[in-house]
Amino acid sequence: MKEVGESSQKAPPKQKAADQNLPREQRKESHHSLTAPLDKLNSPKTKIPPRLLIPHTSFTIQKTKTTLKENHVILQDVFRLLECVMKLLSWLLYPLNDAAETISELGASIGRVMGGTSGILYTLFCKAAYAKLKGFSSPPTAKEWADALEASIAAISKYGGATTGYRTMLDALIPAATVLKEKLDAGLDPVDAFIISSEAAISGAESTRHMQPQTGRSSYVSGDVIATVPDPGAVAAAAWYQAAAFAIKNKS
Repeated sequence: MKEVGESSQKAPPKQKAADQNLPREQRKESHHSLTAPLDKLNSPKTKIPPRLLIPHTSFTIQKTKTTLKENHVILQDVFRLLECVMKLLSWLLYPLNDAAETISELGASIGRVMGGTSGILYTLFCKAAYAKLKGFSSPPTAKEWADALEASIAAISKYGGATTGYRTMLDALIPAATVLKEKLDAGLDPVDAFIISSEAAISGAESTRHMQPQTGRSSYVSGDVIATVPDPGAVAAAAWYQAAAFAIKNKS
């Protein structure tokens, strides 16, 4: 049985092999043509599973009768993005031997697939990380990755107008970045530091349940409803951050 949202379109084998050696400018054109079948994922009618378990995370995002509208919107955004990224990975179109360029291409994928304010902010997130990483060694050190994360958070805060306590994705990312930097400065193994910082992201996301929204979609929802769930943007951010941490741990 075909998975929900699965595309039957496959990249031609010759195209797959050739694209790995293309200059970045040409690769971007190739991405656009190859991801054209994925445009349907931008449709508001995109079907998503009633229960989406994000691997290696503490979160199960579940649709229920009481789920807030913005929860469902962000779930759609995340699901479309995951579909796109997994498809491009299967076609070997991300330059994985270059961290900065990979982040840049990931930002381009987000710009094409993820809608709304979240899409804009995550695009800024990737642009800021790319700008920081391109000046570092290849591959970047753990502390350089931490610096890139801080630069990305600063960009979101600057252009989105939010910071800690505003009930946004930053309530997950700021604690994660703080703990990551502290553990690395203390000399902890980078993988262990990443895992521990992901736990801070989870705690940060859960803490938004007790916050009043200052900005974003949640600021338009009544306080009684808001108090029943954590911020969906913070939950999504903590989920991908923790998934990334466990993916690194499983590779080490």
